[in-house]
Amino acid sequence: GRFPQNYSSHTECLNTKLVEPRSGSVAKGSKVLFSIKSNDYSGFAFVIDDEWKMLNFNSSTGCYELEFDVPDVDSLTLMGTKNKRQYNGILTYAVR
Repeated sequence: GRFPQNYSSHTECLNTKLVEPRSGSVAKGSKVLFSIKSNDYSGFAFVIDDEWKMLNFNSSTGCYELEFDVPDVDSLTLMGTKNKRQYNGILTYAVR
């Protein structure tokens, strides 16, 4: 798909906007900046091989951001939390 695959929970969050990357896939081995703006969630993370990569809030852009090298996996799922305890999948990137 052209855009990341959304979960239904994402469509319920009208105050959450994916800033980048806007394409539905990312290239493995490439350095990618993930950026998302949200008033719905209090935190975001990717979980890769049971390792949590948390997005950090950047007060100058107002976005949650994380830059990292895309690992050799089939897909990356962005998780979001509203209470800092329970995380739900928000959207998934294909890795090519």
